[in-house]
Amino acid sequence: MHRWPIPDLPDGCELWLKRDDLTGLQLSGNKVRKLEFLIADAKEKGCDSVITIGGIQSNHCRATAVAARYAGLDTYLILRTSKELVEEDPGLVGNLLVERLVGCHIELVTKQEYVALGSEALGQNLLERLRRQGRNPYLIPVGGSNSLGTWGYLQGMEEVSQQLNASLGPGHLDDVVVACGSGGTTAGIALGVHLSDIKARVHAYGVCDSPEYFYNYMNGILRGLGSDLDSRTLVECKQAKGRGYAENTEEELKVMQETALQTGVVLDPVYSGKALHGLLKASPAAMHPPGASPGTIPFLAPPVRLLHAVTHKLRMGCIALNLRHAMSFVPHRAASCNMVSSPRLAQRCKLAF
Repeated sequence: MHRWPIPDLPDGCELWLKRDDLTGLQLSGNKVRKLEFLIADAKEKGCDSVITIGGIQSNHCRATAVAARYAGLDTYLILRTSKELVEEDPGLVGNLLVERLVGCHIELVTKQEYVALGSEALGQNLLERLRRQGRNPYLIPVGGSNSLGTWGYLQGMEEVSQQLNASLGPGHLDDVVVACGSGGTTAGIALGVHLSDIKARVHAYGVCDSPEYFYNYMNGILRGLGSDLDSRTLVECKQAKGRGYAENTEEELKVMQETALQTGVVLDPVYSGKALHGLLKASPAAMHPPGASPGTIPFLAPPVRLLHAVTHKLRMGCIALNLRHAMSFVPHRAASCNMVSSPRLAQRCKLAF
């Protein structure tokens, strides 16, 4: 975590950055935290493979493929592409190269098929087909965004809390800003902030669907965690998709270019770039409201490259889930995971819910 002197930040505001893009090479980004729990669950259930779904260059699919291979599991990917390209070989470009290097089985569907059937039906159809072939697959939802995956960012908030308590960040935080693509990371951060001692405002910049969609989706995640909280009381969702998912305006690209030139931090154009652009468009009053302490303001937490997420004195640990399999495939993170405080976390959750 470090201070981030981005251009055009209002006077009196301070932005800090937590680098979840540095969690590993093939596994970098917020998906790693979710996959620690999801891959562990697959191993515990004796599965021999995993299924997940996403866009043709999905970072989640690439991270899932590598994590599964670390754990000795095969991967089946359903990748969404255009009608013109669905019958062609997808090639070896970008994430597809990594996925093919680790031996993924890839199936392509058109965007029209994806909309008509939905990701859940597509995944379930493949799962049933593989079972008929004698395999025992484990289905991971789009983005790894379900109640189990959300624990990755509940645990992530403990990590941030430990850094803050060790004076490795700001004294306290007023706001949290997160880029929102599927809702799981946002749900985990928002609930983590709610359970913390210092109450910060959480703002989610949606890069695809509407705020109402994200509120409803996060409510489903919260119900899966046994909570009756309303996501609308935990996070403010804002529209930031601009021209559309993975499409950028000149203004958004300019923000990313200037940020890279002045700070050396390269944002991705799909998530973190849009979230930062949305943050900078906010009025100075919104960025630093009356009564806020100087030098405290949000981070960003984009669902793929960088985690600029903030928390404070959150006390939590892992749920009662055996993580030995997950730790075996992410050795560089195993040493930093605190496996001790799960009873305290469980008690806090009961009190909060």
